[in-house]
Order: sequence, then C-alpha cells, then structure tokens
Amino acid sequence: MSDSKLYSQEAEQSVLGAIMLDEIAFDIVTEVGLQASHFYGGNHRLVFEAITHLSEGAQPTDVVTVAERLDVTGKLEAASGAAYLSRMVDITPSIDNAKAYAEIIIDRSRRRSLVALSGDIRAKIGEGAETEEVKDYTATQLQKMDDDCNTGDIISGDDALRLAIERLDSRFNFKGDDWTFGIDQLDKMLVPEPSRVIGIIGATSSGKSTLAQTAAETSLNMGIPVFYATMEMPPAQMMNRFISSAGNVNRDFLRDPRGFAHPDEQWPRLAAGTQKLKGLPLTIDGGARQTITTLTARIKAWVRKMKAEGHTERLLVVVDHVHLMSIPGKDIVNELGNISKGLKFLALETGVCILPLFQVNRGITNRPDRRPMKHDIRDSGKIEADLDAVIGVYRDEIYNPDTEYKGVAEAIISKSRDGELGTAYMKDDLRFSRFGNLSDSFQSRN
Repeated sequence: MSDSKLYSQEAEQSVLGAIMLDEIAFDIVTEVGLQASHFYGGNHRLVFEAITHLSEGAQPTDVVTVAERLDVTGKLEAASGAAYLSRMVDITPSIDNAKAYAEIIIDRSRRRSLVALSGDIRAKIGEGAETEEVKDYTATQLQKMDDDCNTGDIISGDDALRLAIERLDSRFNFKGDDWTFGIDQLDKMLVPEPSRVIGIIGATSSGKSTLAQTAAETSLNMGIPVFYATMEMPPAQMMNRFISSAGNVNRDFLRDPRGFAHPDEQWPRLAAGTQKLKGLPLTIDGGARQTITTLTARIKAWVRKMKAEGHTERLLVVVDHVHLMSIPGKDIVNELGNISKGLKFLALETGVCILPLFQVNRGITNRPDRRPMKHDIRDSGKIEADLDAVIGVYRDEIYNPDTEYKGVAEAIISKSRDGELGTAYMKDDLRFSRFGNLSDSFQSRN
C-alpha cells in the first residue's frame, strides 16, 4: 500500500495552517473529531497539542502564540521550528477546506490503525490463539478505533434520577434570581434552561426579535452571558435596541436624532442607558449569511472563553434569524432541518440555551386566525422536531388597527416538551425596544 493511502502531509499542513490563520478553524476540525493522535507526523502532533492547550485556555492560536507555547515546553525544535509554522500558514490561503482536510487526516489514521490491527491478528493466529480469542480481540480493537463512540453522556439510572429530582426541586423553589424571560406571565409557563432550544416564531414586525432581546437583556442584568448572532442588522444598530430599552430612549430618536421633536430629554436617557450596558457580558456577532458550521464554531469558541472566565452554569445564545443563514443547495427544507438539528446538538454539547428566531409562512395572513403556531414555521420540514419549545409572537393591531388590544402582545406557546401550553400576555413597549408586564387590571382571555 502506498504511503499516500496511509497519510497526507498536505492535509496535515493545511489543517494546522488554517487554525493558525483563523482560530475558528479549530472548532471546525474538532467538530468532526480531529485529535492530535490522528496526525501521522510527530511534529504535526506537537503543533496540534500546543494549539489545543491554547484554545482550551481561550488564548489565540496564531503562529506567534503557538511558537511561544512550543518554545516554553521545549518542543519547538521537534515541531520543526517557527519558520515551518509560518510556512504552513503561507501555503494555506483560507480555512474553507479545513473540515475536508480534517476528515482526510482521520480517515488515514483509521487506515493505519487497521493495517496495524491486521498485523496483530496475523501474529496472534501465528502464535496459536483460538479463533474466538482472535475475534474478541479484533472486536475490542475496532471498538477503540471508533472515534465517534462518545460515552460521556451515558449515566446510570440512579444518576439520571438524581438529576431529575434536582431539576424538579429547582423549579419548585423558584427564586427571583432564577433564569427568566423577564415577562411574568410567560415565566409561569416556560423559562430558559441549559441545553434547550426554544424557537421564537412570528411574522415580519410581530416583535419576535424584541422578545428575544427582552430575554437577552434580562439575562444580562442577572449576570448571565449572552451571545447575540444578528444577521438582520449590523451590531451598532442592534446595540441601539439595547440602549433604547435600558435607558427608555425612544427608537425614533436613535434613528434620526436631528429630526426628533424633543431631543433634549432623550440625551440624558441615552447616557443612562449606555452606562447601564457597560460591562455587561454581551457578545454581538454581526456576521451575515453564516453557515451552521461557522456559527457553531464561533459559539463554541465563545463558550470556551466564558467557561474559562468562570461562567459554568448558564449561557444564552440568540440566533436572529435562522432564515437569513447561508443555505447551500436547493433543498431548503432539508437544509433548514440540518441547521435546526445542528443547533440542538450544539445546545446538548455545550449546555447553552439557544433562542433561534424563525419566520412564518406567508399564508398565515390569509386565514381568519393569524396567530402563529408551531406548524407555521416557514419551510419547516423537520425543524419543529428539534425544538424543545415554540413561542409564537402575535400583535393584533398589526392586522386590526381598531382592536381593543392595542399595546398588547401575545406569546403563544404551541410546543413545550415538559411545560405548559397556552398564551402569555405582554405589554407592547416597542418604542423602547422591549416587552413588559401588563397591569394587574388586564384580564387575560381564555
């Protein structure tokens, strides 16, 4: 068998070069299971080990930091030196093919393991081992080679029972500092939780982004870090919404301060809102048309950074919105299903709570009751199955200008794996980019 069938120097160099070119590549290649042991070249294994150490410590993985790490550990020369690291970056124009090259490296590693195993089998047979003994040995070694076998989530029934009771106890002893959406009626029915994906759906201008922002601001004020992926507007425009809510600044003023009727009273509010937001653990990702792979890699890197800073229990991610992500191919339904499944896997793997936003089908406007339900997600396909809960946002005044429910919004829970279904009512405070609580005098409809 030729050497090219057992290892690829080009693939190994390109993966390492991609990671040192852009640290996002590390998340891309580790997502497919790449480990240091998969590399054929000993020098490449050392480089990947150094990169892994830096990444786990939320440190940069560029040529300088990798070379410094190798030098500190006395392995720079064995890794072929700093010039070799630079050369790997120079021959790697982008990170586009990092995943494909990582898969080649893993495949070649498995082939080498199979070749070694075949030699061991021959040796055992030559030594007179019984057939069943050889079969058992072979099965055991093949099990060890299965890089996709992950027992990290396998626990005993007793441990699962303990976790279930702890979760129930936490819900029963609900405190004001527990995780909430910031809307009293909604919090009685559904709250954010780790490892959950809660979809927020609605028509254009219904307020789904505002509900997600209200949840994000509530989390931030509780000290819970938030990663807000906004594909609908640039980060500065997104931050205007947070400023509006935090300081009671009219959104019209932020859009056109010179044309606003009474700007003098807005400037102090702007200053107050800005001050409230300073220092909060908010990260805004304004990358447009992202793929699920790129977004997942960015979120994983953020999660590692947050955990390195001591945030180990609760993290919130908002994806605004899924239909604006890059969707390759023409099978939109299937690709959106891949995105929702990717978000679910990400939530389970990292423990974050994810609030993805979805548009609803346009046909909703042609029916008498336009309230969005779980089956109204545009090009839904398999999306609903991946969501732990679905909240539809509805404002009657969009369709009925003379409605008696002006200033009232509905959060309609049409799916909840282990929660309550129904409708929570909210105060429409869109001029300040938020939803709030209604007065006690408001009578909810049945």
